[in-house]
Order: sequence, then structure tokens, then C-alpha cells
Amino acid sequence: IVVTISLIALVLCVYTIGNLNVGFYWNDFIMGIPRVLFSFGVGLLIHKYHNRIAFHVPSWALLTLVFVILYLDPPAQIRPWFDIVAVTILFPVIVYLASASEPDSALATKFYTLLGVTSYAIYVLHVPLSQLIEVAFRRSTTFEVAQFAPFSGVALLLGLILITWWLDRYYDLPIRRMATRYFSK
Repeated sequence: IVVTISLIALVLCVYTIGNLNVGFYWNDFIMGIPRVLFSFGVGLLIHKYHNRIAFHVPSWALLTLVFVILYLDPPAQIRPWFDIVAVTILFPVIVYLASASEPDSALATKFYTLLGVTSYAIYVLHVPLSQLIEVAFRRSTTFEVAQFAPFSGVALLLGLILITWWLDRYYDLPIRRMATRYFSK
């Protein structure tokens, strides 16, 4: 029910705004709620039913597909349909297929574990940190961060992966272990 209601809200959001690039800022925060509820609800459904279909899709193919979808920049008249299809069909199918497949090697397993450990923190921190860097850059130089795109974005992502890995390893994981011991008593 929550997923269906959220889906309807997402369609209304796309119809109203023209895309799903919302929910990051206070002025459009309310529109981010159906994005979260839909994605979280679908994630729970995928977790519940992930063993129903047993087949293997190479992890590199799924990762390539994610990068292709993220790279695409459709024209404004196609954008609403693209966003709805990507968020409600393509990404859930990719997550489902990934959950039904095992990584191809030990290195791939470590890489995907790193991405899993850091993904939520990156999601939470990327906008405020990029804004902070942009303001600091503007105040200390005569350049704009956007002038260095896409390299500035790659540097931000790599920096975020390192920071969030460190935070998980030395802050979040020890606190979760301590809380687990405390609440398991």
C-alpha cells in the first residue's frame, strides 16, 4: 500500500515539476518523502522476494547499466518519463538482479562491500558537503568548482568514499557493536 501510494505521489511530482530531482533542500523536502518511501518500500519487497528467481547476472554488467542510466541526459520533453521509468522500474530491477547474483571474484566482493558500507553516508552527505566545498572554493579562489567538472565530481566522490569508509570503520561500526551488546542483554 505504501509503495503504491508513493508511486502515485511520484507520478504527480513528475507531472508537477517535470523530473524527480527533488527532496534535497528544505523548499522541496516534502517531495522527497515519496522518493524515500517508494525506494525503501521496494527495497523491503526485494529483500522479501529476492530468492524467488535464481539466475546469475555478471556484476560488471549491472554496474555498467547503472552508470549508463546515470550518464544519460534525455531532453526536457522525455525527462519526466525517463525519471519515472528509471526510479520505479529500472533501478528496482537492477537491485533485484544484483540481490539474486553473487559477485564474480573476491575483489568484486570487497568492492561491493565498500560501496554498500559507504552508500548511505554518501547519499546523506554529498549535497551538504558539495555546497560547503563550493562556498569555500568561491571564497578562497577566483574559480568556480563547476569549471573543473567532471573531475571535481570524481574527486568529491572519491573523497566521500574515503571519509564515509573511515566514519563507518572507526565510528559507526564500533557504536553498532556496542549497541548490539547492550540491547541484546
